[in-house]
Amino acid sequence: MNNKIKHLLDLTWHAIATRKFRERVARHLLDQSRNEGDGDPRSNGEAWFVSRVLQLSKSPVPVLLDVGANIGDWSLMARSLSTRTIEVHAFEPTTSTFEALTLRTAKLSSEIKFTPHRFGLSDTAGPELLRTCHANDGSNSIHKRRLAKQTEGAQAAIEIHLKLGDAFVAECGLNRIDLLKIDTEGHEMHVLRGFARTLAAQKIDCIQFEYGGTWIDAQTYLHQAFDLLLPWGYVIARLHRNGIQIFDQYRQDEETFRYANYVAVRKDLVAQFKQFT
Repeated sequence: MNNKIKHLLDLTWHAIATRKFRERVARHLLDQSRNEGDGDPRSNGEAWFVSRVLQLSKSPVPVLLDVGANIGDWSLMARSLSTRTIEVHAFEPTTSTFEALTLRTAKLSSEIKFTPHRFGLSDTAGPELLRTCHANDGSNSIHKRRLAKQTEGAQAAIEIHLKLGDAFVAECGLNRIDLLKIDTEGHEMHVLRGFARTLAAQKIDCIQFEYGGTWIDAQTYLHQAFDLLLPWGYVIARLHRNGIQIFDQYRQDEETFRYANYVAVRKDLVAQFKQFT
């Protein structure tokens, strides 16, 4: 073995042997295995889940709620995945973002039953402060963020209006919701609690909610979703690219606060979704 090759092998071994490198490799493999850290709906399972829900729906016109609609990406995706008329309600409480939402989704009203709403959903009704960083920023939140880009001085607070999910369901006379999607930057558990009566009556077939570091900001935990939904006959699973990984009960090692999407499906429907172990 000549000196150059030996030197190269020594450098390679040194790189592999460093803790930081091993941690990076391990994190990458774990993220891939658990489907964490992927924000692309086309690869993280969001598009697959919406498509599957629509395929399975027995409703004449499937009803979808887009809570935390921002500028309408999810609503537009749902429309593109549907082969029939659907009813979509999109909730965006920030005035400037709501205006961008209505402009971007202007054509949807002529294609599907689409209604944008300029208020948010929660477990309390009334005015609330939303901390913002940039216009139409998807990381704007009711909860004080600890992101590097959102320094103390950058988080301007604006007043928004909130409603209970149950109240909205009653006002609109919705008898069945095929899919409730929640992406509210840490406020997901509050939104779920606002649908308590609707969930207890199992009027919502499927739920998709975002989980991650924003839950630290909100001081909420994944076990709270299990505590809330399991008694009402829902099964909770982590969303994968083209299937779901079911958890019969809460496991502490799932509380990673790494970005991922979880779903809750009525027990009588869950067998119709591809499952991973």
